[in-house]
Amino acid sequence: MKKAAVIEFKNVIKRYGDTEVVKNISFKVEAGSLVTLLGPSGCGKTTTLRMIAGLEQPSEGQIWIGDQDVTLLPPLARNVSMMFQSYALFPHMKVIDNVAYGLLNQGLKKKAAQERGLEALEQVGLGHLGHRWPSELSGGQQQRVALARALVMEPSVLLFDEPLSNLDARLRRQMREEIRALQQRLGITAVYVTHDQNEALAVSDQIIVMNVGVIAQQGTPQELYQQPNSEFVAGFMGEANLLPVEKNAQGYHLGGLPLAHATGAKNDATQVAVRPEAIVIKAIGEPNTLKATVKKATYLGMMWEIELDTSVGNMFAISADVLMPYRSGDEVGVALAPYGVSLISEIPKSQ
Repeated sequence: MKKAAVIEFKNVIKRYGDTEVVKNISFKVEAGSLVTLLGPSGCGKTTTLRMIAGLEQPSEGQIWIGDQDVTLLPPLARNVSMMFQSYALFPHMKVIDNVAYGLLNQGLKKKAAQERGLEALEQVGLGHLGHRWPSELSGGQQQRVALARALVMEPSVLLFDEPLSNLDARLRRQMREEIRALQQRLGITAVYVTHDQNEALAVSDQIIVMNVGVIAQQGTPQELYQQPNSEFVAGFMGEANLLPVEKNAQGYHLGGLPLAHATGAKNDATQVAVRPEAIVIKAIGEPNTLKATVKKATYLGMMWEIELDTSVGNMFAISADVLMPYRSGDEVGVALAPYGVSLISEIPKSQ
């Protein structure tokens, strides 16, 4: 495997006609790290990935891979491999020939190409299936073959475009763990596109949240989940209760509950984002609690999902106290944990 490379975007803009789909973004992906581009459909994340691959060229700005300006270079000159949402395996070729195909196109002899193809298959745990046809493999196995085909080219950068979207929930969890373990073992630089927040949290060193062509926030999974900087990021990175806050001489509070442990904006907050697991349900009347009424309680085996009516608005809570028989109409007290509470300054305007 070739040396992992840094990726850097410098004031990159991408236009289609008069429409800017990527709006002057700058970011850096450290060598050997996995960075996820996360956001809703149409936010610009796939276009950004395709610009790294050379499948799209920026309208303005520069893209660097390692110490080379690749802004205008074609895909084959970038030493980048991409794993697409569709595995695109050739049905008329056996697995080993699918994996070795790119090497043969580069002029490598068939025997040498197949030897390297077998090594790549062994890296993904399929060395024993090189003789099979793609139609004889499960969806998860086909995904591994596509990954081996990308790895065999010994890229400096590996790109993933929604790689798990065609798998069922169980296989998605298994494959995301395998992709992350392989990336760490090889030390390769990887950029991963998804709209699935749990997937992003599970595989990433850093997450770049995109919205309408701009970077809404960048940070570690923990930073983005625990310290969102806007209503959009708070809501996109999982469930969040967005509630109005007030300020007095002692600081911010929520219906009388002090927010001393809250992260985020300290001077001009207008809202607070409270994660469902940060809502602590106590007995009615306990000190430092907010009075609430249970609107709905749903038992899910490992936890309760609870909808609460309070003086500051509706709240959605998760409780791991599975032995507590929560019922609609119960009056309870609500306190806040010293985590999962973030002050937000304002609602960002669409750009």
